[in-house]
Amino acid sequence: MRIGLMGFGTVGSGVAHILHHYREDIAKQTGGDVHIARVLVRTLERPRGTLLDDAVWTTNADDIVAHPDIDLVIEVMGGLEETRALIERALRAGKPVVTANKDVVARYGAQLCAIALEHGCDLFYEASVAGGIPIIRALAHSYASDRITRLCGIVNGTTNYMLTRMAADGASYEAVLKEAQALGYAEADPSADVCGWDAARKMAILSTLAFHAEVQLDDVATEGIDRVTQADIAYGAKLGYTVKLLGTAARVGQRVTVSVQPTMVHHAHPLASVHGVFNAVYVYSEAIGAAMYVGAGAGSLPTAASVVADVIAAVRHNRLGVSGKTWSRELPLRTLLPEEEVRGKYFYLLSVADRVGVLAQITDLFARIGVSLQSVLQQSPQLDGPVDVILITHETHRAAHAQCLEALERLDAVEHVKSVYQVLDA
Repeated sequence: MRIGLMGFGTVGSGVAHILHHYREDIAKQTGGDVHIARVLVRTLERPRGTLLDDAVWTTNADDIVAHPDIDLVIEVMGGLEETRALIERALRAGKPVVTANKDVVARYGAQLCAIALEHGCDLFYEASVAGGIPIIRALAHSYASDRITRLCGIVNGTTNYMLTRMAADGASYEAVLKEAQALGYAEADPSADVCGWDAARKMAILSTLAFHAEVQLDDVATEGIDRVTQADIAYGAKLGYTVKLLGTAARVGQRVTVSVQPTMVHHAHPLASVHGVFNAVYVYSEAIGAAMYVGAGAGSLPTAASVVADVIAAVRHNRLGVSGKTWSRELPLRTLLPEEEVRGKYFYLLSVADRVGVLAQITDLFARIGVSLQSVLQQSPQLDGPVDVILITHETHRAAHAQCLEALERLDAVEHVKSVYQVLDA
């Protein structure tokens, strides 16, 4: 099987490393030799110091997507529209494609799967979510006889690293962002990570697979970590919670809801113990119950290992004559659960006037709206200033939560609603 590799950066070089060093093992699993025949790069001038022959390098995409000698295409070069077009051309030429591109899969996955189905070839994308964790294959195959009802996860290593550092060392958001950039975890423009967009792309992919319905990127309600403060983290810890940027997806009947937002995760929940740049996905299903998949969410070899696992699957399908008949299938459009019907628990941090009866006013407000309070923590006042009050509700509809927020903003005793988070208990 002759491979055309598009891109030779961190992941591409990792793919070449695995295919070379594990060549005999891969041949035993596939029944034949699997090797890189062509590599698409932007320039031929850059020295790469690899074991690949000089003749494999090209700057012409046609040498891969349109060349009859290339049997399978790996795409690890990134980008969106140009890359989507190249993947589509390869599929229309009957070439199976393995991609690590979350942007393309999140926006065009359903269309590309349909093209793969039409032309009898595979489109695999295990490495597009959570690097080396085999979560895509698990959702597509291991849960084939089960029904997934909910999943939540830490699917962005950069923000998990930043929040871990803020919690462990009391560092500010600005300080840990600079540190993450210096270590190469965050880009010079960190918006995709800290604003939650990277995690949203991954949750669109995961929820599409989990619920067998096309979930589009615009369906994911998204909020980043740029407003998380040390006070939020400290107060959460006092009540037994840690802050994580959490992707959450759930199916209620035939409707789905998907979101990415900073969340207070109870210390007893397994996701609370996932630190640093690690990723984790927690899956709830009717038959299996709860299961968590955790591991390296990025990096050259972890991500490359997922890419090569897809290559092996594609080669096996080719040998068996079942290419394009397994993963590639048409998906119905999703039906979103109305925002006001989404249920959850909430954390409120309020700055209130330090006078008699204020706490009673606040608890009465929640009672009148029909929202039950699980925990209430009032801090001691500093001099004659306002006092912080922290509330955690029992589960309620988002419509009731919105009513509480609006009523709190109007209440004279409340000077400011400092923070609001969703809560995940054990």
